[in-house]
Amino acid sequence: MGVDIDNRVLSAFWETRQQGLVVLKEDWKMYESGLPPLRLFSSEKEIPSHFERLSPFEYAKRSGYYRNQQHICFILLPEWIPREDAGCSLFFLAGDFNAWQPETENSYWQLHPEIVHGELCWLLKIPTEKIKDGQNFKYVSSQKHWSQIAPHSLNMVEATPGIFNFVYSEQRTGYHLFRFFIDAPFSLQNSVFLQWYPQKNLQAIDDSRVLLKMRSEQPMGVSFVGQQTYFRLFGPRLHSVELHLRKPHSELAIIQPMSQDEDGVWFCSLDIPLDGFFYEYHIGRYKIYSNNRKEYEEWSIPDPYAKALCGPQGPGIIIPPRQLCPAASDEFQIPDWENLQIMEVHLRDLLAHADNISEEKRSLFSGLREWLDDPHCYLRELGINAVELQPITEYEHNEPREYAWGYMPVNFFAPCSAYASHPEEASQVEEFQELVAKFHSLGIAVILDVVYNHLGSPNPYMAIDSDYYFRHGPDGNFTNFSGCGNDFRSESLMAQQVILDSLEHFVKTYAVDGFRFDLAELLGMDCLRAIENHLKSIKPSIILIAEPWSFRGYIGHEIRSTGFAAWNDEYRNFIADYVRGNGNREGLEYFLGGSLKYRSRFPAQSVHYAASHDDHCWIDRITENTSHNGHNPTPEDRRRTHLGIAMLFASIGIPMFAEGQDFLHSKHGTGNTYKNPELNALDYNRARFFSGTREYFRNWSHYRRSPMGRLWRLHKRPSRHYLHSYPSQEGKSAAALLFNATGELGTEKLLFAINPHKTNVQFDLKELDGLNWRQVADTERLEITGLKHSLYAFSNAILRLPSLSCGLWEGF
Repeated sequence: MGVDIDNRVLSAFWETRQQGLVVLKEDWKMYESGLPPLRLFSSEKEIPSHFERLSPFEYAKRSGYYRNQQHICFILLPEWIPREDAGCSLFFLAGDFNAWQPETENSYWQLHPEIVHGELCWLLKIPTEKIKDGQNFKYVSSQKHWSQIAPHSLNMVEATPGIFNFVYSEQRTGYHLFRFFIDAPFSLQNSVFLQWYPQKNLQAIDDSRVLLKMRSEQPMGVSFVGQQTYFRLFGPRLHSVELHLRKPHSELAIIQPMSQDEDGVWFCSLDIPLDGFFYEYHIGRYKIYSNNRKEYEEWSIPDPYAKALCGPQGPGIIIPPRQLCPAASDEFQIPDWENLQIMEVHLRDLLAHADNISEEKRSLFSGLREWLDDPHCYLRELGINAVELQPITEYEHNEPREYAWGYMPVNFFAPCSAYASHPEEASQVEEFQELVAKFHSLGIAVILDVVYNHLGSPNPYMAIDSDYYFRHGPDGNFTNFSGCGNDFRSESLMAQQVILDSLEHFVKTYAVDGFRFDLAELLGMDCLRAIENHLKSIKPSIILIAEPWSFRGYIGHEIRSTGFAAWNDEYRNFIADYVRGNGNREGLEYFLGGSLKYRSRFPAQSVHYAASHDDHCWIDRITENTSHNGHNPTPEDRRRTHLGIAMLFASIGIPMFAEGQDFLHSKHGTGNTYKNPELNALDYNRARFFSGTREYFRNWSHYRRSPMGRLWRLHKRPSRHYLHSYPSQEGKSAAALLFNATGELGTEKLLFAINPHKTNVQFDLKELDGLNWRQVADTERLEITGLKHSLYAFSNAILRLPSLSCGLWEGF
């Protein structure tokens, strides 16, 4: 009597359109005498096919091992070796069996290079009794770098979120792998099933590996050639697609069936004027069950490539090419990264209580554009030269006035209709172009916060092919390392192409200057490198910033090998602790020195900040008040804020500030305020009340841009001893930091001293006694020509600092 296929077959998948693999749950004991009784079916018809057994080495190339009679043969392939180990030849086997700590001095666990079946690999044979069933393993180099695990490994296990290992199985040792072939390419629109003859149950053959490799070089969405307007939608597994067009304010639709090409792209073209027409796609697909039962599903979706939408659910609006060009006069030069001073802002937070703005424009691109004309506009008075706009692409919302941060996108190309004065006329396109141009006229670069790691709902990608565009876990459900319900599958070729096309669109159409990538860890290093290569080929000076984490993992140190800068969350945590007296001098030297020892490859790779839109704002985080409520800060809270401002400006790297940080903006102790416009809105009366703090911020901003500020604004990595720290005589975390200690940037030096404690401290600075020193800042003032009175005591090489204070001196 036969055995059910589910008890025999672990997995079956297509490698190409004409061949695939079957992985059995255990070794095929009859491998010497025959093949398993397998057959292929589609639409209840058997497909002519033939099968062949693969060698154990072929399994090892997908699993890291195979077994012969006496040994387990562990295999390391060159493509599993991380970039950091290029040229390294010493690799070791690590796993549960040696507590993941192979003694690199002991050759027992060392692999050796060999040619096996004509291929270079590293090989190690271990007696079978040394390894137990179910034990995890991986490879590590003598430089302590771990091997990579190929995404489609046959025995991959997720040990912890984002960390994958191989796992050894005594039941699957290399004699359980079979390849099948068919004569004609199978159709992605029709599932193919595997049968263990003569049982009737069927198992669907996974087509995702073939699907994920598919791509098209054709332009997606709407494109124009002469008088022809082309429409293209990538959907290899769709069964039908219709284009529906109509004029605004009309229900009369033009319906145009679309055809599919061999790359899985549905297309059609029309030769009539279509400027401003509304359009959407009606798509259909059969859902096929294992018993061959079919169920037809239909959706109406906006074009994923629509350049403007009437609302989050569409329809799309056809925009002629002449409207997709930025102002010809925009010749803005992006500041060198080391010269950047960034403020993270939200359009509606800025405008909610702004002066001289009409109510109807407080939520619009045009409102912010007009406000920037006011010489007393908050952003113009600060001294910053870059804004990081929280997401402005079309996001999930129910009505235009609904407040949201924008981190639930439903389209990657269209500026949000809720920020437009006339969204049905696609005014958002021109209005956002004008906003960017206005920022540029004021010398302010525009960085967009972009979200490609997940999508809001509803979105067209889910209807087109949720398997292609979203990641799934072993249980078949969507993974959720974004914390927002799904993870965009950026490794899919056309998913990655969407990202690249979207970024290029915002550079070419709106002349934006850079991007901050939300939860960039989920995009993966391959995608981030593709983004860097693509954008720098278009605009070499483009600003690229990664948020290097997600709920899956952290890539802060992997970013080091790229041309990306990254949010430095370690700096954020340190500065809040330090100003409250809980840090240490070594940390102060490391972070104000640009995190160059471990994290950053070049000075401007670290974006150091103390607060952002997430979690508590700065004053709520460091306040002495209960419940993190800094709305009524204590005098010590304000003084610690000044210490934080000075630290941020006196650090090597890129300083970034949260909106309102300069005037002690408080969210009354609430951490997550993503849907709370009242708490997020900036109260400019508070800016007037704490005008001294705001002026202190502005003066530091101007000083950092001054000629002496170049000692912090480093383009190249300095020598090891460029920054030297001096401890206080009391041995606390207070420190005096000397910038340009080596004199490699000239004879001038900067001395920054800080005391986060409630007691006075002093420093013995005999080494600096030969220089002339001029104090330019203390905890309340900064004057670029030098302070004239109430100076800190600095004589006979002894510097004295009062409690909760800092100072800056120029040395000549």
